[in-house]
Amino acid sequence: MTSPALSESATLDAARLREDFPILQQEVNGHPLVYLDSGATSQKPRQVLQAEYDFLTRSNAAVHRGAHTLAAEATDLFEDARATVARVDLAVFSGHKMLGPYGVGGLYGRSDVLEALPPFLTGGSMITTVTLDDAGYLPPPQRFEAGTQPIGPAVGLAAAVSYLENAGMPAVHAHEARLAARMREGLVDLPGIRLLGDADGAERVGLWSFVVDGVHAHDAGQFLDAQGIAVRVGHHCAAPLHRRFGVTASVRASAALYNTDADVDALVDAVSGIRSYFGVNE
Repeated sequence: MTSPALSESATLDAARLREDFPILQQEVNGHPLVYLDSGATSQKPRQVLQAEYDFLTRSNAAVHRGAHTLAAEATDLFEDARATVARVDLAVFSGHKMLGPYGVGGLYGRSDVLEALPPFLTGGSMITTVTLDDAGYLPPPQRFEAGTQPIGPAVGLAAAVSYLENAGMPAVHAHEARLAARMREGLVDLPGIRLLGDADGAERVGLWSFVVDGVHAHDAGQFLDAQGIAVRVGHHCAAPLHRRFGVTASVRASAALYNTDADVDALVDAVSGIRSYFGVNE
């Protein structure tokens, strides 16, 4: 796996790193793609795509239940993926928001807590004995992995974890925090643009939600999309909060390690033209 681009000061070289993400090389509506919807789902580097492809074309088989060569290879890859992902310092997470595939994630828990939990699904590869009247279950984690697992996505998730570890999570965090500060600086003084949750001194991840006065969020999103800028519009899984503050919907721009200053500047420049395009008076 090629390591993400780092400078001597251990800061991310996002422009170089973007070369690992094939989807970011395209144009949308005649403009270079500016992808600022990573809060919904992240894009995938070729290292992740290749890891899943290699599994499916070389080692694809059900794990923990076969005596043939492919089954043994698949089981080794699956367990190696588990060991890699277990290094991530999180409790519960989705793979598709951290450069990994869809349909896979992780649950990290103390062994004594997991041992006390009963299985919530039953199936193959999670039992010790079965009779017509009773069943015995394997210890965690197999107890919670009934049936055939998403093995290819698990291998891809391990590649995503390795990619992020090679980048260095402190460097990723610092890069995204800097982009958030640049985004705020560009948006905060634009007429008719209201940032949501703009509290002084609050530590932020690399995103901002905002309202364009006089323009519905969906219209604003379509305007930005016409310029090749992908953002999120709607309630962002927080409809009660929007109702609490009387906001119909909002626009959310979320950055990731592959975004650059130029991406943020393109967003700010485009947002500055939304209200005039829709004929809203300043």
